[in-house]
Amino acid sequence: MLSILNQSFWRDEAFSLLMAAKSPLEIIKLTIQDTSPPLHYILLHYWMLVFGNSEVSARGLSFLFHFLTTITVFFIARRLVKSLVVQFLISFAVLLNPFLLQYAFEARAYSLLAFLITFAVYLILSRRNILVGLVVALAIFTHNFAIFSFVALLAWFIYSNKHMIRRQMSELAKLAIIPLVAIIVWGNFIYIQWTKVAEGFWIKQTTSSIFIHSFEQFAR
Repeated sequence: MLSILNQSFWRDEAFSLLMAAKSPLEIIKLTIQDTSPPLHYILLHYWMLVFGNSEVSARGLSFLFHFLTTITVFFIARRLVKSLVVQFLISFAVLLNPFLLQYAFEARAYSLLAFLITFAVYLILSRRNILVGLVVALAIFTHNFAIFSFVALLAWFIYSNKHMIRRQMSELAKLAIIPLVAIIVWGNFIYIQWTKVAEGFWIKQTTSSIFIHSFEQFAR
């Protein structure tokens, strides 16, 4: 595990460290021109002030969020299944999930995003809707794709309360208001960023051959 933590930074990780070395205000200004929101860079900024900017330290923040995701999944499992053995098996599966582990050892925002969305799921199961909204808003300031998770949580809430949705409007508002404010605040920049990606930017245009190649890689 240590060899994974201390291998040399690759390009995007090096970019994270360069961004995190700036002041929080500078980070916000620079991320407006980037394709990722500022929260992870700001957290990494303060993390590096305490623990330094070595490979192990910078990736340690991501692994911390991966570990917190695992713990959160355990508490979600406790609400869904009665067997303690099954609860631990579910959590263990998340801990060793290859896709999640890849980003647990990478100094990027993905582990933070996974934790925030997982925590939002736990909170919505606990009916703490104001906190759900707050956590989802933080996720939106972590990665633009959190908007899709917000839509999914809204859809789940409406579906699960479909027979009494009128009586649950206040709870729906508690869930939605803070993320909507976050989208309004950051929405223009999200549009600019997505437009850059759609124009090519540094990511190739999506084609059917890319999907076929991706499926072949995951099917191996």
